[in-house]
Parts: sequence; structure tokens; C-alpha cells
Amino acid sequence: MLHRVCFLLFTIVLLAGCTDGTERRLQLEELERQNRADSVMHDLVLAQSLADYFDRHGTRNEQLRAHYILGRTYADQGETPRAVDCYLDAVAKADTTSADCDYHTLGCAYSQMADMFHSQLLLTNELKAREQSRYYAEKAGETLNALSDLKLSAGAYILLNKQDTAEVILNDVVYLYMNGGYEQEAIQASLMLMYLYVDRPEKLAELKLLINQYDNKSSLFDGDHELPPYFRQFYYYKGKYYEGINRLDSAEYFYRKISGHNMPYVAMNPMYKGLLSVFAKRHIADSVAKYSKLYCETNDSSIAIKDQEITAQMAASYNYNNIQKEALANKSKAYRLLVMLVLSASLLVVLILAGAYGYNLYKKKRQEQIRAHAEEIQQLKVEFADATESYEENLHELRLLEGSRKKVIDIIQSELNGLSKEKETYKTKYTEAQRTIARINEEYELNSTTLRKENQELHRKIDELKSKEGISEHLAASVEFAKTEAVQQAKALAHDPLATMTSEQWHALVQAFGQHFPQLYSDLVRRDVTPSAMRVCVLTVIGLRTNEQSNLMGIQKQVVTNYKTALNNLLFGEKTSRTLTKNLISQYNAFIV
Repeated sequence: MLHRVCFLLFTIVLLAGCTDGTERRLQLEELERQNRADSVMHDLVLAQSLADYFDRHGTRNEQLRAHYILGRTYADQGETPRAVDCYLDAVAKADTTSADCDYHTLGCAYSQMADMFHSQLLLTNELKAREQSRYYAEKAGETLNALSDLKLSAGAYILLNKQDTAEVILNDVVYLYMNGGYEQEAIQASLMLMYLYVDRPEKLAELKLLINQYDNKSSLFDGDHELPPYFRQFYYYKGKYYEGINRLDSAEYFYRKISGHNMPYVAMNPMYKGLLSVFAKRHIADSVAKYSKLYCETNDSSIAIKDQEITAQMAASYNYNNIQKEALANKSKAYRLLVMLVLSASLLVVLILAGAYGYNLYKKKRQEQIRAHAEEIQQLKVEFADATESYEENLHELRLLEGSRKKVIDIIQSELNGLSKEKETYKTKYTEAQRTIARINEEYELNSTTLRKENQELHRKIDELKSKEGISEHLAASVEFAKTEAVQQAKALAHDPLATMTSEQWHALVQAFGQHFPQLYSDLVRRDVTPSAMRVCVLTVIGLRTNEQSNLMGIQKQVVTNYKTALNNLLFGEKTSRTLTKNLISQYNAFIV
């Protein structure tokens, strides 16, 4: 009887525990749903109780999620320091060695920390948090989130007055967005590049390219080709471009376009700044006075808003410190709190030192792995370029062998045809001719067999290299480019020594090249290469030899070689034409397929 009673009590306790655990998980999921819906999180008591419960009974992922939600709740209440503490607690709970680690939430925690550091202008802290957020977003397979963190880190570098670093990052971001098929995200990221270029005269050409791309492809324009209020800063960049090329009427037009319906007063600041500059250059004194005043007023308003934000942040920090003082003032808990603080501080120092040491070891190991992987990929690209070049050379030599064999036989046959068949001379010549033709055929078969065997082995090696990760992940653009009609037409015409290409065919070929290799095309345009040099580069990527290129372009082979040497020097700093193909494959993934 006693045994049954004990078993019943144990079952009741177990069921109560299971019920409580289920309810807690449902509550956590509901708070997560509210967070995803961007609702204001206000139930601090519930969020704290969930964090306490899962610290005792939850998995590492549940502890991570609960502390992250607690941080989001503190953030919505304006308590920034406590929110950051909760995010730090959350990332400390994560088990990154586990196969089922919640990388998504871990990345979100670092991202929220970065946003808070940015709002308080703790930019070095922000960059570290962004780096972690991007790393875990990539681990979670969230490409857009990872690229967003990379883009936002460029904003931090701009505030740190490191424009060169920001420019490099933004160029990478735009390229990665475009390469991943996120055209609109790339176009919006280009706005930050415009910001960097507007006051740099040497960047006017690049600024113009970005403006044209935004004008033609941005999805933010409405049916009347107008931008919404918070994106009309674009018109300022456009006005700055026209002012830079001294077209002041166009500059004034676009500065005035900044003003739109429901625009906040401080958002008019760029318009007044631009108009002030235009009228100063026109030496119109009353307009200069007018826009100087308006520019100062909007500037003052902007500063006032910033002051309010800083005051609010200081108030949040003060509230946090005040809570600590009240807790310390409680005499009944003072001793215990002091002990806990000392122990926590000691543990925190140990954890920070251990974490820093471990992180440095991990970072060094990771950098070494990345370097080794990059070297391996570069080596694979060089092998691919060598194999492809040898394969094409063998094909060319086979065509030459066949051509020369046929030509010699035709000459011999022509000589025989000129002799009378009744004369003794003809018989002697005929016998000699047959021996010569047999010898020529034998040499041809021997040489062609050797070349074909070499090409079979090269073809096997090329196919093997194509399957390797370092090549296959970059090969798609080249394959798609090779399939285009423009490339097929060019290759067909290349084998006809009398054929030429029309201007329309050249245009289609270069356009297809720019679509499939945007970075290479952009670098060539930026360096202001001639149309002929551009065509030589395109034909080299197609895989045409120098003599074929000279036929298509109607120029001497030496001129083609000179163009290749100039391109190799311009792009890669090497004053030779021989390594151009390898460098195009190695640096721009322009494989010959």
C-alpha cells in the first residue's frame, strides 16, 4: 500500500513538472512571436521568470533564447545597460560546439548589441559585435543578415573617419549582393558609396555609374519616378554630381527635389546645404544669405535631436546605476551582495581572460585555415589555367598539322599532275611522291596520336578540377557566359580567316561579358581602357588565340599581343602577355570553358 502511494506521489510530481515545462516553453514561444512581429516587449516579470526557469531546467539553446528575449524586453523599456548584460548572458549560454546550436538567435544577440553600441557611439565595440553577428549569421545560412552586418560595419568605419576601409567593405558588399542575386539590396548599399564619393572629384565617374544604376534599377521609385521621404537623400548625391561637373542648373534642380511630401524639417538640411553652395558659386548674395540661415536652422534642429538622444541614453544609464545604489542600500542584503559581486567580478575576469585567450587561438587557427584554403584555391586555379591553355595549344597544333599535311600533299599532287604519265620521269616522281606522302601520313599519325592522348589526359584533369570545390563554386558565370549566343557567334567566326564581326555583334558580346563578369568589367571601365583593349580582354576570356583575335579584329597579331601586355600590366602589374589568362582566372574567376 505504501509503495503504491509513493509511486502515485512521484507520478503526480513528474506530471506537474512536465506540465510546467510545457507551459514555460509555450510562454517563451509567444514572447518570441511578439518579438518577430516587432511588438513592444513590456512584461519584464515574465521574461525574467522564464530566464530563471530555463537556467535551472532548460537546454543550452532554451537558455540562450530566454536571455535574448529578456534583453529585448529591457531594450524596449529603454534600459540599455541591462539589455546589453542580458545579451552577454545569452551568448554565454550558447554551446557553439554542439551540432544543433541555435546560431540564428546567437547572431541576433550580437546584432542587437552592435545596434546599442552604435547608438552610444561605442564604435570599436560595435565592430567586434558586428563581426560575431556576421559569423553566426553565415553559420546559420542567413546570407542577407551576414551581408547586412558587413554593410553596417562600414557605417561604423565612416564614423571612425576610416573612409578607405569603409569603401573597400562597401564595394565588397555591393559585389556580394549582386553575385548572390540581391540586386535591390546592392543598389541600396551603393547609397553609402555615393556618400563617400560626393566630395571627391576623382570619384565623379564612379559616382555617376552608381547614380545611373540607382536611377534605372531601384524599386523604391513610384510611378512618377519619385522617391519616398526617407530616401530622397539620393537627390542630394545627384545634385552634388552635377555641381561637380559645373552644371549648376541641374544641381539646383535635384537639390530642390529633396523636398517632398511629409518630409521632416531636419531632412531638408541637405537641400539647404546644396542650394547654399550653388548660389555661392553664382555669387547671388541674397540667396546665399537666405539659405545660410535655413541651413543653420536645420543644423541646429538636428543637433538638438542628437542632444535629446544622448540625454535619453544618459538617463537610461543613470536609472541603471540608481537601481544598483538602491540595492546596495538594503542593509539586510549588503554583505551577501558584496560577496556575490566580488565572486562575479573574479569569475568575469577569469572568463574574459580565458575567453580572450581561447578566442585569439581560435582566430589564429581560423585565419590560418582561411589562408591555406585561399592558397589551395589559387593553386587549383593555376592548374586549371595551365591545363586549359595546354589543351587549347594542342588543338591548335593539331589543326596546323592537318593543314600543313594537306598542303604538302596537294603540292605533290599538283606537281604530278603537271607531268606526262607516259614518261619515265613521271614514274620516278610518282614513286617518290608515294613514299613522301606515306612518310608525311606516318609522321602526322604519330604526332596527332601523341597530341590526342595528351588532350585526353588534359580533358580528364580539367573535368577533375571542375568538380573540386575551389573551382566549381566560381565556374558558373563562365559556363553561362560561354553558352550565350554572342560568344557562340564569336567562336564560329574566329575559325574563318575572312570573317569579321559587326558593331552590333561586338556590342552584344561586350554587354554579355559585363553581365557575367561585373567586377572585371567595372575595373576595366574605371581604368578607362580603349574599346579595342576591352575586346581583346573579352576574346581572351572566351579562349581565342592571338591569331584568331587578330582575324576577328582586323589587326596584326603583334598589336593583339601589345594589348594583352598592357592589360596584364594595368590589372595585375605584370609587363608580359603570357600570364594574362592565368591572372584573369586567378583574380576574377574568368575561366575558359
